Amino acid sequence: MFKPRFKISEIFLAALLVGILTVSVASAAPGSLLWRYQTGGSISSSPAVGGDGTIYMGSYDGYIYAINANGSLKWSYETGERVYSSPAIAADGTVYVGSYDKNLYAINSDGTLKWTYPAESEIYSSPAIGTDGTVYVGDLNGYMYAVNADGTLKWRYETGGWITSSPAIGLDGSVYVGNLDHYIYALEPELGKLIWKYQTEGWIVSSPTVGVDGTIYIGSHDHFLYAMSPYGYPKWRYETGGEVWSSPAIGIDGTVYVGSYDNFVYAITAFGELKWQYETEGEIWSSPAIGADGIIYIGSNDNSLYAFNDNGTLKWSYAADGEIWGLPAIGSDGITGTIYVGSNDRSIYAIEGDSAWSYSDYTDSIAVYANSSWPKFGQNNFNLHRKPEWILPSLALPTEEQKVFPGYSVSVPLTITNTGRIPLEGIEIEVEFDPAVLKATRAILQEEPLGEDEDYLFSTNYEVSYTIEEEGKIIVSIYADENIFTGGGEIAYLKFNAVGNVGDTTSLSITKSEVNETYVGVTNGSVRIIDIVPPSLLLPAEAVHVFPGDPVSMPITLNNTGGLGIEGLDIEIDFDAAVLGDVQVTLVNGALEDKDYSIYTTSEEGKIIAKIYARGELFTGEGEIGYLKFNAVGNANDTSTLTFAKAQINEIDVSSESGSVSIDEGLFAISGLIGYYTDPDKVRVRNVQVTLEAAGIEDDGGDGGDGGDGGDGGDGGDDTAFSATQDTDTDGTYEFSNVPLGDYVSTPSKTDDLSGLSSTDASKIARYAAGFIEFTDYQMVAADVTMNGEISGTDASRVARYLAGLIDSLNADGTEWVFMPNPLEEDWSLISYASTREYSPLISDRTDQDFVAIRLGDVTGNWEPDTKKRVYPRYIPRECKISAVQGSSLTLPVFLDQEAGIEGIDILLTFDPAVLRAADVTLAGGILENGDYGLMVNTTADGKMTLAMPARSDMVTGSGDVAFITFNIVGEGSSELSFDTFDCNESFAEGGFRVSGGVCQKLRVDVTQ
Repeated sequence: MFKPRFKISEIFLAALLVGILTVSVASAAPGSLLWRYQTGGSISSSPAVGGDGTIYMGSYDGYIYAINANGSLKWSYETGERVYSSPAIAADGTVYVGSYDKNLYAINSDGTLKWTYPAESEIYSSPAIGTDGTVYVGDLNGYMYAVNADGTLKWRYETGGWITSSPAIGLDGSVYVGNLDHYIYALEPELGKLIWKYQTEGWIVSSPTVGVDGTIYIGSHDHFLYAMSPYGYPKWRYETGGEVWSSPAIGIDGTVYVGSYDNFVYAITAFGELKWQYETEGEIWSSPAIGADGIIYIGSNDNSLYAFNDNGTLKWSYAADGEIWGLPAIGSDGITGTIYVGSNDRSIYAIEGDSAWSYSDYTDSIAVYANSSWPKFGQNNFNLHRKPEWILPSLALPTEEQKVFPGYSVSVPLTITNTGRIPLEGIEIEVEFDPAVLKATRAILQEEPLGEDEDYLFSTNYEVSYTIEEEGKIIVSIYADENIFTGGGEIAYLKFNAVGNVGDTTSLSITKSEVNETYVGVTNGSVRIIDIVPPSLLLPAEAVHVFPGDPVSMPITLNNTGGLGIEGLDIEIDFDAAVLGDVQVTLVNGALEDKDYSIYTTSEEGKIIAKIYARGELFTGEGEIGYLKFNAVGNANDTSTLTFAKAQINEIDVSSESGSVSIDEGLFAISGLIGYYTDPDKVRVRNVQVTLEAAGIEDDGGDGGDGGDGGDGGDGGDDTAFSATQDTDTDGTYEFSNVPLGDYVSTPSKTDDLSGLSSTDASKIARYAAGFIEFTDYQMVAADVTMNGEISGTDASRVARYLAGLIDSLNADGTEWVFMPNPLEEDWSLISYASTREYSPLISDRTDQDFVAIRLGDVTGNWEPDTKKRVYPRYIPRECKISAVQGSSLTLPVFLDQEAGIEGIDILLTFDPAVLRAADVTLAGGILENGDYGLMVNTTADGKMTLAMPARSDMVTGSGDVAFITFNIVGEGSSELSFDTFDCNESFAEGGFRVSGGVCQKLRVDVTQ
């Protein structure tokens, strides 16, 4: 359904916030809200209801939603634009829907993409599905498409205007669709050729509906509802008071229902005469849905969903929070049938209806339409956007042979498979068996069929009767008492007594099987009488280990290979009360937890007594049926044996096996290594202080605890809290030993070995921030020297100024190193600082507790310990002499002799401050003058000058003068001026001072008067 352009333009996508806003309540009155699911955009798409009750709908947020019948999200699929189109569901469950991103989507029922077909323009129209699987849809370029079920194009036909109408399929397969060029088009289905077209006096947004006699009903913006002959001429037309956006629906008696822009809902006879009309408070774009009981549901722009009796009187209305543009759909669930509808308030509403529909209701309602696959928008009066393929249910007894002991009873479950969700009004079965083996006793209902909602307690909705008229046959009748169940699962149990001997076998043959008076398929079963194998009870053979003060759970296992029905268990277990306390027995998480059993427990000094008894069906399985729960109240190295003083099943003594519990000392070790991020296994980091502290314990003074073997005591705190510190050696390893059981946090830190930074690092950081280069994850952590989660020119500036000695620290916290667990235990986002390891609790030795160390600022990864001396190429520096006059100035070019790109230059000059005083440094006149380079200069230290020149964007490549340094001659005598450091790109640089005699690495300045 199309809406005015001003409405489209004023509604924009909101943030995608989805969720169920209102939860249903049982037995709501018609017109009551059951639930509401909010999408991220307005909704004009109409809901499609799948065979399993899933609701499919599109939203302006660009998503297609699949919502479970209880209002929870099943899945969502994102298209590239708004979704105005309503989904159509194929027989195989494929969901077809168009998007404003110009694509037709085919989506599997599990939410995965099957294929897309690209149209010429935006798709507003909703798809229709042919009998051969062809999908028909139009776009806003005026093309009508026929797309094969595999996503290939069958044909396309060009009309004269936008197609916002959704196509319908006629008796002979002809495809009918309206157009904004005022025409109704009839197209041949195989080749897409024009059969006829008819011109009205207005846009046609309304989608056509095809009656059983081939009449095409469609509305126009010229205010008329048209009844067109299948040959292309009007049979009649009825004038409303406004534009007809709504698409018609046909009642069982042939009445045509449609809404109009004049606020009215119209009921018009099959001969074009007014039957009744009802005025709402807003324009009507919505199209009607018609319930099984004849109730007409339609939305209005006054925000309301209306329910009308077939005589035109209002039954009820529901007020949404926004206008209702799309047509409602009616589910077949429950006893009333839920009404689903969308609104421009971004919500999908589920509203209690008036009556559910059955398959016979469907066939009655569709009988007034053309016998085609898609005779109207919404496909049928319930607007399911699918053609129900009704699947008959089946009845089954277990295929696995049932076993019973001589003289015992056996319960055989009867299961119904109901994939088509047919309402189960009545079930009739007859089961025959060998009377020499079994004797039928009764039939009972299962209280909750498997896989169904808790609202449906089968025993309260249905009654069962059984007849044992002759030996070897039981006749069972199950019939609805009130609510009609549409699910499946184990619905009843047939009870037999074993009257034969060990080894006897009988088949259970279903000789009559009817559901709703219709014969259905069956699966037969069988029963064998077996010899009784005595069951036994046992505790774990291996000792259960626990730490002092901790709780422990020990399973009680039932061996029952013979499948004995367990009526009752009487258990008494002795233990050492000095070791174990607060002992209990529980069925929680055991095999009997969800069975019909009760437990009674009591305890004495050193003894626990448990009595477990059946209240209904007997358990015949085996496994861990319950658990002993206790606390370790003894000391380390204490042990307690747990011995069965009594073990009875069904009041008969059975064999048993005892168990034991040992309390362990609870001291553990934590060890690991710390390596540098570039190669953690080879480059180890020394002098890292690793602190281990009890989690949540704050230091409040006092003596520290024992650090364990090789560990230092902490700096004080709670007397009961363990804390220790360890410094990594040259191999980067650390170890804490004798750590008590508890919750701990380990944190590494380091304040020395601050080498590794250069102008090249500053350059790389600046160029990363400008988008010139990429960093690895660890490089990003190193680059963020301000530790604010971002990499910018500020980080590059901090590194350059730090190198030049203009600042003492890279960040406000004074942090020079960061550490991250290696590997990280969880996924981590870029530039994050997961700097600790947590042990909650520490209950075993922990090895390989490694960390990666990162020197902040070192993005090149060339960090080395301060004790490792840098090796320069062996050469004899050239020395030169020059003369200068006291009171004058001296400018010296610094020459770089290389042909590589210049990322960064680092220089440290030394001189005699009594003779020379640094005055100025400039890049002007050199090869870096027109490049984007920073210049950081520090002359605060007497006799030293530090220069840092990082590239900030494109690099200069080549050799030549890179800087010009000016000194004032302030004293007498002479001064040696030399390079302590002259690096380019973190490597020794060829070059020096350029003087008339050449390039010199050392320069002697002689001062004359």
